[in-house]
Amino acid sequence: MTPTPITADDILAFWFEETDPKHWYQASHAFDATVRRRFGKTIEVEARRYEAGDHPWLATTDGAFALILLFDQFTRNVWRGSNVAFSCDPLALDVARRMIARGLDWAIPDERRAFVYMPFMHSEDLADQELCIAYAEERLSDPSTARHARLHRDVIARFGRFPYRNKALGRDSTEAERVYLESGGYAPGQIESAKSS
Repeated sequence: MTPTPITADDILAFWFEETDPKHWYQASHAFDATVRRRFGKTIEVEARRYEAGDHPWLATTDGAFALILLFDQFTRNVWRGSNVAFSCDPLALDVARRMIARGLDWAIPDERRAFVYMPFMHSEDLADQELCIAYAEERLSDPSTARHARLHRDVIARFGRFPYRNKALGRDSTEAERVYLESGGYAPGQIESAKSS
């Protein structure tokens, strides 16, 4: 029997109705296992569809938003601690740029809209970091996203990358990065793979 394909509505319902928001920003092996079981295969399938050309979910606000969650958030749960956790970041960023260009981010409720801008916060490009700060300051009522965006930007401005990704990505840390990491550095919740980086 063929399993029923996961829809954009399934993704949104899981993230915003079934999931306690504390799981968005805190590591939990049990929650990671749930996301992995329910959506791991879907991430792979939809990433291939996206890379093959215009993804049908891009036609709707909810569809595009679901792709961002799938590529930017769920990946960090499914492959926590692995380089694969960041493999769909370029796709998430592309979807976010498309949504913003069409003004679709404004159609997302304010309390959810920060997730549209997260791919910019997760980028290791300084220009993307600056955009994230601008979007967060201009388009969100809650100042916490802008605060975290500025902290992320400061890390990229200082190192040109997120040092706490080095191990997962097989990158050698510089001496300055090693000192930074040993001092605790900035990683929301002190776990890089939690949601914010």
